Amino acid sequence: MRSQQTSRSRLALCSATTKVRRRRTLDRLHSFGSGFGFGFGLSSSPFLISLNSSAHYSKMRLLKGLILSLLPAAALAAKKPAADKFEQFHTKALSSAPLKLDDSVYAKLTSAPRDYSVAVLLTALEARFGCALCREFQPEWDLLSRSWTKGDKQGDSRLIFGTLDFIDGKNTFQSVSSMTEYLSSA
Repeated sequence: MRSQQTSRSRLALCSATTKVRRRRTLDRLHSFGSGFGFGFGLSSSPFLISLNSSAHYSKMRLLKGLILSLLPAAALAAKKPAADKFEQFHTKALSSAPLKLDDSVYAKLTSAPRDYSVAVLLTALEARFGCALCREFQPEWDLLSRSWTKGDKQGDSRLIFGTLDFIDGKNTFQSVSSMTEYLSSA
């Protein structure tokens, strides 16, 4: 008997809390709507919201139509980039691995959201920079990336190889250098 009373009192408390939440939501909707020239009124059902006039109703329908027409496009735009980005870069890598990058391609390749891995060699191949190690390592890097890409034509590993030369990616080198200096000082 006591547990039934406790259950009833909990139900009553939940019901009261729900009513308060509903009222707060309607208050928020009212304050939101008043900024756009339309208002909301209470109806007999707690879940129905009615507009106050027919002029406001047409504005609301227009707004609702606009929002509903943009939602599918936004959802598609939000879902496609990660998969499309990988497919785009993987297709390029199949024809010439590793990918030759510049600042903008590097930014696209490494930007979020991303559901793949990226291995990028930052190098300075021109003789004026005096990086003998860069010139020695480049053929090995090319061989590794071509071999990996050839063995993974379907893209199951979800790994893209790229090379960013200093001449093509000065801004990226500066940002990496700044990050390295920051991390070494911490």
